Parts: sequence; structure tokens; C-alpha cells
Amino acid sequence: MSDVTAVVSFGEAADTDFAVIDFDGDVTAFLPGDDVFILVHHGDDVDEIRAVDTANGTIERLGTVIRENEVELSFAPDKAVAELPHIPTGAVSVSSFGVESQIEADGLSKQVLALTMPVVVNVKYSYKATRYRYRLPDDFVLSGDSFPVDFYVETGAK
Repeated sequence: MSDVTAVVSFGEAADTDFAVIDFDGDVTAFLPGDDVFILVHHGDDVDEIRAVDTANGTIERLGTVIRENEVELSFAPDKAVAELPHIPTGAVSVSSFGVESQIEADGLSKQVLALTMPVVVNVKYSYKATRYRYRLPDDFVLSGDSFPVDFYVETGAK
């Protein structure tokens, strides 16, 4: 079991070796007392997210969700491997722009391998995350353009 602290500034995601915390939706501006929905998904080094807590505000686990994602990856002549932002839950769909290329993605890890380079590919996949409702404290004070929040994530290590 490992604990990791992720500091999130609104408008940005937190990414560690153990967990990724991202906003669920496009809204990144909030007022005191607002509900903020976040997604937490585990990194390559852990099996699960066991708990998330915060000292600033309140947090409630809402359950597991499946989200679709689409990213563009570039492979230069000297860069045959790229990583997806999440671990896929299954099949990965890859299409290349302009040039036919052989791409390998096993759907079990973040890693995508290009056998023909250079190439730019579009990758579609789904991933599993745990959805949380975070409520800002009613008396929070904005410091500049961000409000840092410490999330404490308990994980089950591989």
C-alpha cells in the first residue's frame, strides 16, 4: 500500500506514478461551496485506488465510470514508443494520418509502439476511473488564479 499526495490547481490535472486526478467535464472555474467532479485513475505501478481524501473541503466517492478518450500521438524516426494518458480497458483503435503504418497497442498498458516511422496517429480507447464529488470549502480563499488542493490517494501497489 502506498500513499501519494497529488496537488491539483483548478484548470490542471495532477499526474504521479501512482494516480492521475483529472476534472470530469469542461468546467474549471468554481465558487465556494460548488461541487467539483473529478476522475481518479491508477497508474501503471498500482492495481487500484483504495481511497481518496482531502484536508481542504469534502470528498465523496460516487463509483466507477468508463470514459472514452481520443488522443493524437506523434512518432519521430528516433521515437518508436509513446504512452497513452490512461490504461485502456480493452481494444484500442488506431488510424494514421496520410501514411500507412503498423502500430501495436495491446489494450492492457499505456504503451503504443510504431513499427513504421515517422507517423502521426489518432488513438481511440476507453478507460476506467473512479468518480468523486469534491466540494470546495465555503470559506476558501483564492490565491492568484489557482486554489491548490491536496488529495491523499491510497493505492494498492502491484
